[in-house]
Amino acid sequence: LGGLREYRPPGAVLHWILGTSKETEQAIDLDCYFAINSAMLNSHRGKAVVAELPPNRVLLETDAPYVVHNKIPLRPGDISHAERSLARLWSLTVAEVRLRVWNNLNALARRLPVPPFPLSLLSQHVDGQPRQSKLPL
Repeated sequence: LGGLREYRPPGAVLHWILGTSKETEQAIDLDCYFAINSAMLNSHRGKAVVAELPPNRVLLETDAPYVVHNKIPLRPGDISHAERSLARLWSLTVAEVRLRVWNNLNALARRLPVPPFPLSLLSQHVDGQPRQSKLPL
């Protein structure tokens, strides 16, 4: 976190953060996003950390093929288990979690000086379905 405090890069994303509550609070204060995966949501400690994160800063990742679910390595893009776990944690539907995460990714991409992909891609796919309209922000 010291490097982030010093350099303040826009759109910093922390991968699999399992720090203390104080470290999590510092990362939130530094305006970070948090990439989580199903392995984090399978542990008590991981769930406790994720519960402290602002939902508008959570992104999903697979960490494939290093994360295993039901003895099967996850594949890139396989976030269904993480979506279901977040839905339970946040008391939302899976569709609401998916929309929230897409909105988070959209907000993050718009903060960067050079987006990592065409922003129009974000508005074309929501809930796994192609869409013509823009995502609500």
